[in-house]
Amino acid sequence: DGLPEAVAPDRLTDIGFLVKTLVDEEVDFVGEAAVLYQKQIFEEGVRRFVLQPCRCCRLNASAVGLIGFHRYQDGRTEDPLTFSPRYLRPTGTP
Repeated sequence: DGLPEAVAPDRLTDIGFLVKTLVDEEVDFVGEAAVLYQKQIFEEGVRRFVLQPCRCCRLNASAVGLIGFHRYQDGRTEDPLTFSPRYLRPTGTP
């Protein structure tokens, strides 16, 4: 049908483990979970990150698209066929 397909199953992980995999990357965190885990993000060594709480933006496709647009304007691109966003959810969120 031409739509993207998942190449890996969803998985749950510890915030510390996830953040350690991002230490050398430039990361955009969007949403209240990012605010909740801000201390761990910084303590684990992620130094190049942008934090956008929900009250600063609407979490919808257009907001994420604008992040991508601004990254593209700065010369930063991702391969759309292999790009895989990672989502933070507070513990206990359904």
